[in-house]
Amino acid sequence: MISNILNQVPLMERTNNFIKSYGLKVLWVAEKTNIPNRYLSSWLNGNAILYAPQLERLTAFLNEYEQCMSGFSYTKDGD
Repeated sequence: MISNILNQVPLMERTNNFIKSYGLKVLWVAEKTNIPNRYLSSWLNGNAILYAPQLERLTAFLNEYEQCMSGFSYTKDGD
């Protein structure tokens, strides 16, 4: 079932924050989630909606990536 764009706004914000905080490229996330790059980019800008399977793949990817990274912290050399 297709979701309403308003229902997808929290995940859009989470994904945008995720990409910024980890310094990732939208293209890389698109490849990892099997969502066409242009479509994911359009969705992140609020100009498209994702289908339920795409939302599920994206959510699962974000959850897994964040879980894997939760044990790591960035420190500069010499700190």
